[in-house]
Amino acid sequence: MGQKKNLTLDGMTLPHSIHILVTLISTGVCLYLTKYYFDSHYPTSLVGGASFCDLSSFWNCDAATYSPMSNFMGVPVAFFGLVVNLIYLMGSVFPSESMEKTSSFIAKFNIVGCIVLFIYSLVALGSLCPLCTLYYTLSGITFYLFFVHGIEAKLPDFKILAIWGGLFLLGSAGVYSYSQNKEEKQVAVNKQIINQFFELPNLGDPDIESPFKLLRASENFNDAPIRISIFSDFQCPFCKVLNEQFHKLERLYEGKMNINYYFFPLDSECNQEVKRQIHPLACKAAYLSACDPSKFKAIHDDIFSNQEKLSMEMLNQIEKANGLSGCLSKTENKQQVEQVISQSKKFNLRSTPTLIINGVKIEGSLKIKQYMALFDEIIKRGK
Repeated sequence: MGQKKNLTLDGMTLPHSIHILVTLISTGVCLYLTKYYFDSHYPTSLVGGASFCDLSSFWNCDAATYSPMSNFMGVPVAFFGLVVNLIYLMGSVFPSESMEKTSSFIAKFNIVGCIVLFIYSLVALGSLCPLCTLYYTLSGITFYLFFVHGIEAKLPDFKILAIWGGLFLLGSAGVYSYSQNKEEKQVAVNKQIINQFFELPNLGDPDIESPFKLLRASENFNDAPIRISIFSDFQCPFCKVLNEQFHKLERLYEGKMNINYYFFPLDSECNQEVKRQIHPLACKAAYLSACDPSKFKAIHDDIFSNQEKLSMEMLNQIEKANGLSGCLSKTENKQQVEQVISQSKKFNLRSTPTLIINGVKIEGSLKIKQYMALFDEIIKRGK
């Protein structure tokens, strides 16, 4: 009889070594994504920016982080992956037939979950998180190693599975409690953000007022209690989140807030401050929205609402639907976009979205309640 195959019981074989390396990398990925989830949903500072894995409109972490599938009952999905890989590690450090059967069984469910999330990202979000995709790939390698080299077993050791299941539930309960605690602490964080805001230098409003208006409480931009200049990019996922937030804020602060829109496409075609085309359709989307200032807000909202499907064909359809023509080729239109972009130099822009609120620069996006607390304080202080 041939030797019974296994992945972890014969010492540091090549497959076993690969398995440990893959598991360690996967653990690191899950730790980062779990931290990024909490940093994104519970920010503690006015300064920030995009994640290092926000590479383009398609390859970015933000769309996944803000999606409904990013968590289950307040527990980040990345935490589930973290627990799975800790089980793999324990099975490698303390190998046994029972542990390997259980790990192999879990690997099957893990790869199914990865496939579901991968399809969801492509179909529903129209983008992929680079680190999530790396995790899916590593999970595929782990599944393959167990399938080819692991012990042949259809069922796990139920005693081991029950122990890990109990520990998993305890861990999930702890993470959920942590999430709730974060929610409660947001009240204190709101106070910190307000204090930070009034301590930051006042850079003033842009030197040239943008003709592209999102909300007008008064004819004169400076007459509103809250003055906001938004530097944004139509292919930036964070910018879409900000746009959705401001749809709600506009209703709450109508009559008290003026909002001007400034283009800052991460696209070297029209933005000299950018060295490469991170978002290759961002300039063209800007040209289209700038074509007729009276139709700007409708086109702006249309593009952001369909950001995942943005294409030249879609831009042409929006142009036609709004009774416009030549928006993507008119020289004067492009010059106007570039003039608006030039206002970013005063503020040394690094990322989108960037907001100038009553002369104070804020990078990234806050939570709705934080904006509300800040706006209420601005109105209260009258400055």
